[in-house]
Amino acid sequence: MPRRDKYPTIAPVIHYRDIRGGLVLGGLAILLWSTSSVLMVWAGKLVGPWQFMVVVCGIGGLMQCVYYLRMGHSIRELLLPPPRLWLAAVLGFALYLPLITMAMTECTSKTQAVGVNLTNYLWPMLTVLCAVALVPGTRLTAALVVGIALSLAGLGLANYPVLKKWFSSLNGSADGASATPYMLAAAAALAWAIYSALVARWRAWANRYATAAVGFLAVSLISAVVCTARGLWRPMDGWTIAALILSGLGPQGAGYMLWEMALHRAPASTLGLMSAVIPALSTVWMLVFFAVTGNLSDADKAHPLVLLAAAGIIALSVLLGGYQKKPGPE
Repeated sequence: MPRRDKYPTIAPVIHYRDIRGGLVLGGLAILLWSTSSVLMVWAGKLVGPWQFMVVVCGIGGLMQCVYYLRMGHSIRELLLPPPRLWLAAVLGFALYLPLITMAMTECTSKTQAVGVNLTNYLWPMLTVLCAVALVPGTRLTAALVVGIALSLAGLGLANYPVLKKWFSSLNGSADGASATPYMLAAAAALAWAIYSALVARWRAWANRYATAAVGFLAVSLISAVVCTARGLWRPMDGWTIAALILSGLGPQGAGYMLWEMALHRAPASTLGLMSAVIPALSTVWMLVFFAVTGNLSDADKAHPLVLLAAAGIIALSVLLGGYQKKPGPE
């Protein structure tokens, strides 16, 4: 008699596999994710990173729970995946989201915000490097080496003015541009890379479970404890509440949910290649937002084309990193 799986599958109760529909869902998720950094800078600076995560991650986690419950799953299925996967999800989200949120909210200039955002997109290359160490059968290829070099070149181009002053002064800052946001973004990229590599190692069974809901709820709970213990709660007006709801329902809630739905329909390798557009698209959104809201310094106004070129280079590095899977069935 075959052994019954101890943990129920989280796959949606939809039995067709429409590849084109999956690609559409993946495209929508990518579009939503590309707005995440803009919303972090906008709403996160209004209430601080920890209160931002309380509201946004709480909304995102609850939204996903409501969706899966309506699809016929139970709270136990959502909050009690296999222990290893639960631990990986909590560690991945509980490290990544606070680090990247603090990185984006601590930026002191518009140009620095774009550079820090692009630093976060080291995670695709770091994921591959972590996979080489953690996932059996994964090798470091020439394409990956070129991709890593392009990632570093893109980051260097995006942050060239700051790097030049840092190296000349050797005091860790330049015109108020602290190194801290870059370090936080790099640490966030590494945290997400380790999480992604672990999920890839357990792919044979891990892709049957949703991990975002429990991850978001854990981050919201941890952030609420921090806000309460440190007295960080701030009053929120209508615009602030609207920005937080938009961020929670959009890139955090719907973005991750649509991506998981897409993975059940479309080839993961194709979706991975599509995600290469996120660094460039995210940069475009940020530049548009900063232009509309005004208050750009002369340095900010002189730098957009360089930032777009850097984003394009990083996007190309993601393509090279993802385009290495041998042909075969998904």
